Amino acid sequence: MDRRLPLKWNQPKALPGVQSQTCRQKEEQDLKEGSVMIDQPKARRFGLIVGLGVGAGIFYYRSLVKAHLAMGLSPNILMVHADVRKVMAHAAARETEELAAYLSSLLRQLADGGAETATIPAFSPQICARELAEITPLPLIDLLDAIVAKVERRNVQRLSIFGARVTMETALFGKLQNQDVIAPKPSETDAVTHIYQRIVEEERTSSEDYARLRALAHSLIEREQLDAILLAGTDLSFVFTPENTDFPNIDGARTHIDAIMHRLVPGFIEADLTDGLSGDLPVAPFMLD
Repeated sequence: MDRRLPLKWNQPKALPGVQSQTCRQKEEQDLKEGSVMIDQPKARRFGLIVGLGVGAGIFYYRSLVKAHLAMGLSPNILMVHADVRKVMAHAAARETEELAAYLSSLLRQLADGGAETATIPAFSPQICARELAEITPLPLIDLLDAIVAKVERRNVQRLSIFGARVTMETALFGKLQNQDVIAPKPSETDAVTHIYQRIVEEERTSSEDYARLRALAHSLIEREQLDAILLAGTDLSFVFTPENTDFPNIDGARTHIDAIMHRLVPGFIEADLTDGLSGDLPVAPFMLD
């Protein structure tokens, strides 16, 4: 019986600074299969107050995740849930100091979790923006400032607003100082606010909602000679998309998301969300009855 041990073959070592063809092939294959971890730029930790319309919070979260991944980044998002009943009660009563104090307490939780900046993805709480700015524990990426900047950039002079009643009746909380904000007729305001409130409560929309709001937008633009409709309600993102909106508009929620990404990721390229019209397309299938 041959008891000799098998000969052990040693692969020749590559010369210093020279990578063998086998090693190169292995690394290339690993890269293709995703088995090699590559250091990626780290996204800034961002705080999001949700619960002010659950559907709207989901829309913001989904959009921010998608935008981060498109940039090759892993999102770093903290969320805290607000009591929408408390927020809406303070907003309806114009109790701005009480509302600011409550929102500041939520922002403090985000700051304690390591968030570097934050935002409130809802319009009604903006009624206390001035009071909140004085006590916030975190820098805020302001929803209203992002919209005003977009309005100015597009040189919009005459517009009407769709959203919650407080947003419409205060003309975006008095932020549009250089524009003519044309209020719809009282019956039209009632129609918009009732539809919007139902969308917020039910977290879904219908083709009937889309048809009524679209028809009203066209009527206002023609009757009042408007440059655009400002969609100043985060839940209106369930109704109108860049693909199905066939009237001049500024989408407040999508404009805000672009502003957030510009702050979090230097070099972020803004998507064309509201400029240009794409024709009369069916209502988006997302969140429909």
